[in-house]
Amino acid sequence: SFYFIFSSHSEVPKDRKKIIVIIANQSNKIHGMSSKQLKGILKGEITQWADNKKVILALMKSNIKAGKITAENILKMSTQEMDQFYLSLVFEGKQAPKTFGIVADLKSFVANTPGAIGIIEESTIPKNTIRFTIPGDF
Repeated sequence: SFYFIFSSHSEVPKDRKKIIVIIANQSNKIHGMSSKQLKGILKGEITQWADNKKVILALMKSNIKAGKITAENILKMSTQEMDQFYLSLVFEGKQAPKTFGIVADLKSFVANTPGAIGIIEESTIPKNTIRFTIPGDF
């Protein structure tokens, strides 16, 4: 998997930042991503990669720290609002993210699913991975 580092608001002291990591299946031909692109993927507005491969979103459940960070810091929603938003996508006939309660399961899903992208906490990635910081107002 590829790892992209996203951090919350840059004005927050480093020891208080909420750091999340975007992981992507190796078949995804991406070399970076803007905060606008990430939000578009999370909101279901971007559904295909540049090579026309389907984007498959994997998230930690909203009651887990990475899920809460995704809701509050990226989507600017409460965890309940995020859960309701993704449920509404299903009722609209759109694809909602695959959710996980265990980080290892999410990592395995992303590693084995072409087009997949996932969000986890920084503390759960190996130290020797390639990391890209993506600027944004998170």
